[in-house]
Amino acid sequence: MKKYLKLTAAALMALTLVACGNNTDDNTPSGGNQTSETDPNAEMVNNALTALNVESTVTKDFTLVTVGAGNVQISWESNNAAIKIEGSNAVVTQAENDVAVTLKATATKGTYSNYREFNVTVSKKELPQYISISEALNAATGTSVTVRGVVTQLVCSSSSYTTPGGFYIADADAAIYVYGSQTAQKVALGDDVIVRGSTANYPTTVTYVTQLASPELVDVVGKNATVNFNVSSFEKKTVAEIAADTTTDSFVGKVYYMENIRINKYSTTYTTMAIYDYKDNQVYGSNGDPKINLYSGQGDTGMPEFDHLADYLDKPVNIIFAVNSYNSSHVWRGLVMGIVSAE
Repeated sequence: MKKYLKLTAAALMALTLVACGNNTDDNTPSGGNQTSETDPNAEMVNNALTALNVESTVTKDFTLVTVGAGNVQISWESNNAAIKIEGSNAVVTQAENDVAVTLKATATKGTYSNYREFNVTVSKKELPQYISISEALNAATGTSVTVRGVVTQLVCSSSSYTTPGGFYIADADAAIYVYGSQTAQKVALGDDVIVRGSTANYPTTVTYVTQLASPELVDVVGKNATVNFNVSSFEKKTVAEIAADTTTDSFVGKVYYMENIRINKYSTTYTTMAIYDYKDNQVYGSNGDPKINLYSGQGDTGMPEFDHLADYLDKPVNIIFAVNSYNSSHVWRGLVMGIVSAE
């Protein structure tokens, strides 16, 4: 009978080692690489895992235990970027919705290791109230507004790309220029941002179109976002139609949907980029086919703000395009807000 009881106890211990642990319902570690009968470090490893505690719901960064009693070493893994492991720190990034994350703690001492998993929910971020970009564009000049959009282009008004003077944000139906270098230096292409500012005329001396002045970055909701443009919300234009009209207030600051466009990087006096209506045989340069230059302060030093367009050069593409200015060389300039699918 005593022999039978010993065998039963050993079987129960083996079952304990393979049970999946979490931070709420189960305090047991999971499946070590050896049993406690063959490795004297097993008890310390399993005790260190059992002692761990992680909150089931989090909203901000927290500290992880990386060394347990008896100098047990503990490493951590996360299956979701909502919680990023940086040494002993768990860096939390909230999103618009709750995010379920599994954290795995692996404890090791000597040749024995075991792990335990924790189910953690990153609570959704409470966002401030905001209006659409279209509503901001239609607001009276001088109105304080809070808007949300994706940064689709940084605007560099000098030869240093590190100091953009402003940026465009866009949503599915509209885009708006946000003027302010301090705020522009806090955002990156693809940031999903909420910005507060005052509506103003652009250019300031003439009522061409509304921009957002004196901006404040309220929140960065996410990174590497894209815009699913609703092309029916934008007036359609060709390069030739814009190039033929030299009246400044006809297009400055306005955003259009343009089909079958070629984006080209060419070298004349300066290295620059331009868009053309697509043709199989294109004539580039000042005396060639009608064009609109991409606005840049880079000149012949390069144009890194347009690196994200490299995969689309010299191919027929459909674009959302913001006309920026009409320069002293009598050439329109503008910025590509996004590459879009055909209607």
